[in-house]
Amino acid sequence: MFVSAADPHYATFKCQLPTPCTPHFWFQGIANLTNLASFELYVPKGIPSTFASFLQEMARLCEKLKRLKLVVDKPPGRGSCPMPSFATPVIEALTLFHNLSYLTLYASSISDTSLMLLLKMRNLRRLKLRTNFPIDLLTIAYLRNAIHEVVIEKYRPE
Repeated sequence: MFVSAADPHYATFKCQLPTPCTPHFWFQGIANLTNLASFELYVPKGIPSTFASFLQEMARLCEKLKRLKLVVDKPPGRGSCPMPSFATPVIEALTLFHNLSYLTLYASSISDTSLMLLLKMRNLRRLKLRTNFPIDLLTIAYLRNAIHEVVIEKYRPE
């Protein structure tokens, strides 16, 4: 696991999941992060099928988490990589982070249906999306009505 924070109880904890990576490894890694306020996760090689379970457990353990950034298949320091989509179970798992106020998602595409699930997140104040595919204007309107600041960027390879 790539970690750039010295103490998991303060500031931002940044990590990159190794591949292949088992759910046991993930759960073992987050068990000590209960006081975490900010978390950045880089997931290389696409999202494993058990990633939603990992996020559900993380939401349960990291109740104080305020900021979350998920970057899929674009690890730090590597040029452009194809970015897969966030499946609906992953977005559903994100809604379990009840205290989350800042959410950043980088992926190839996120369905409009999945994005509408984010409306359940009452404390969400800022949503930043970077995606290759356009998002429906009605979905954007709903998000902007419910969330104070919504930033949508088109992904462009570096």
